[in-house]
Parts: sequence; C-alpha cells; structure tokens
Amino acid sequence: MTSFIALRKVTKRYKLGGTMIEVLYEEDLTIEQGEFVALMGPSGSGKTTLLNIIGGLDTVERGSVSVAGGELHTFSNRQLSQWRARHVGLVFQFYHLLQVMSVERNVMLPLLLTGMPSAQCRKRVRDVLEVLGMADYLHRRPEELSGGQQQRIAIARALVTDPALIVCDEPTGDLDRENADMVLGLLAWLNREQGKTIVMATHDPEAAQHTTRVIPVGKARTREASGNHRSAA
Repeated sequence: MTSFIALRKVTKRYKLGGTMIEVLYEEDLTIEQGEFVALMGPSGSGKTTLLNIIGGLDTVERGSVSVAGGELHTFSNRQLSQWRARHVGLVFQFYHLLQVMSVERNVMLPLLLTGMPSAQCRKRVRDVLEVLGMADYLHRRPEELSGGQQQRIAIARALVTDPALIVCDEPTGDLDRENADMVLGLLAWLNREQGKTIVMATHDPEAAQHTTRVIPVGKARTREASGNHRSAA
C-alpha cells in the first residue's frame, strides 16, 4: 500500500556565493493519511525546505516525491501550481493576509483559482468561518484582528478548498502561548474530527506535543561549491 506522502532519497542544495548548502541529502520520509506530524529541528536544519517540498512549493535536485497520488518530482512548475491548488492548504508563521481586503475576500482567494461561481464561493467561505468560530468577522480587515484571530483566518483560507493536506510552517512562531495553544488545539481538532493530514514545521517542543508523531530533522551541511561535495549524479 502506497503511503500518502513518500519521499525517497531526496537531495536538495542551494548555492550561496562560493558555498553549496546541502540542506537535505538522500532523505527518506513516509507519512500516512490522517497523521498530524511535526517536523522538528532548529533553524537551518532543513525542516522548512522539507515542508516546502511536501507542499509542492519547492522542487528536488534528486529523488522522488509522492504526495496525495501526485509524483511531484515529475511535474512542471505549472503542474505543481495546479496540483497545489487542488490538494494543499498552506499556513504560514506571518499569516500572509492582504490587509486591504476583508476577511471574506482573504479566505476566498484560493477558490478564485478553481473557477467556482461567486455565490458558491461566498457560501463556502461562510461555512468554513462558521466551523472555526470566526463568522462574525466576515467583513473585518485583518488589521482589526489579534494575531491569534489572524492565524485562524489563515487556517480558514487553507481549508476553504477542502484540501487533503495542510502544511504549516511555524504557525505559532509569532503568537503568545495562549494564542499558540488555541491555534494548535484547532489544528489537532481538524486532524481528529475532520480527518485532515497535517504536516507542521516547528522548533517548539510544546507545539510538537499536540501532534501524533514527531520527526526530527538534522542540521544542514555545507560544502564548497568548487570543492568536494556529494555528486548530483
């Protein structure tokens, strides 16, 4: 049986000046559908790179990436974008909400890529905000909300297309403990009650306690770009 997420011998490097930064080297990873997994490690360990590869935001140098039935390592950028719109909800540390738009419009944005009729879009947005307890904020702007409320809106935006996978990059990194616990409790509820598969990058041990499994991610390694580094062959 094929795992919901399967990475095989994945290598990813970045060139910075004269140094080749080897963030991932022949990494193997499997995650089953319905898990809530924390990718845990310090800054520079490669957890965000790994998360971006799983979410179709970044490509690999070598190896295979299978997520929700898609062979991501074979996709063009256009195909990745289309796949992401159908299968992935994205939650970031700094919310990435558009301050000039209402909560309704912010949550609706992913639906605009699907061609869904506007009346159906609005109903879907209201339904998701209702589930998350944010329906009363429909016509507010993000700047009128607290950090915890803004992150709930970001989660609503991630959920509005009913994705199979939610990827979260340090979703509590900009929140105080009370709001962080509220957001983590919401993610755990979405996993437990809605059956969402969630992969979260974090360096916070308390955040990891809300998940069903923790995957440690090792430190990044560097090689001189012109010197001896592992071959890409």
